[in-house]
Amino acid sequence: MVLLSKRKSTKGTQLTDDQIELIRVKPEDTAKRLASLPYTITPRPDEKPPKGKLWCPYDASWQKFITNHPKVPLSSYPRCECCGISTEDYYIKTENKLWGDKIKER
Repeated sequence: MVLLSKRKSTKGTQLTDDQIELIRVKPEDTAKRLASLPYTITPRPDEKPPKGKLWCPYDASWQKFITNHPKVPLSSYPRCECCGISTEDYYIKTENKLWGDKIKER
């Protein structure tokens, strides 16, 4: 009989070492996980956008948006170079004022 992996008992649940390794958060991944929270971080009001870049609220920085992103190569939408979110995301459109003329003032 071959033992596939050791089991550890952690307060009523039994997880293998491999499962614990998958759950454990590495310090370098913490920023990416925090950036994926459902709230946005806005740029300073006096800050002008650099030429050719949009504000990415998930990365909390100005990022270049590219159309041929390695994470989603067949997408036709421009995507953030760092995290891969598209310009069709609600927060990207809101922070960068990409909604167009859908709301007309009376």
